[in-house]
Amino acid sequence: MRSLHLFYASAVVVALFFSSSCSRPGYEGVPTFPVTGHVIIDGEPVEGANVKFTPIAEVGSPDALTANGISGADGSFELSTYVNGDGAPAGEYAVTIFWLEPPKPPRGKDPGPDRLGRRYADPAKSSWEVEIREEDNILEPFKVTTR
Repeated sequence: MRSLHLFYASAVVVALFFSSSCSRPGYEGVPTFPVTGHVIIDGEPVEGANVKFTPIAEVGSPDALTANGISGADGSFELSTYVNGDGAPAGEYAVTIFWLEPPKPPRGKDPGPDRLGRRYADPAKSSWEVEIREEDNILEPFKVTTR
């Protein structure tokens, strides 16, 4: 269980590093607003689901300013754009979710495939569109199935 928590913590650090350390011309200083939500898979809260918000107008752009979060043991997540927990800029977003298999012991480092079969991983085919407002944003749970 400890290695699973270490895996998820490492995934958060890597995701936040890449999402917050990349220089995106034109985006510096765009204000963000708190965003929280939950991921429910097959009726249960799930730990380790990766949630990504891509601006609808920028779906398909490699320079899109995305916000990311990873669900905790209770299924809750908070989004980060520049730094941990800062939220997302106001606007319309396509939401994607993927849930990677944990690495296989004893020396597994790379996560396995998406347990959701990549059904919810393409922003161009997103099942959800969400508007982030210039306020605290508490979202309805994202409900998905493994089938």
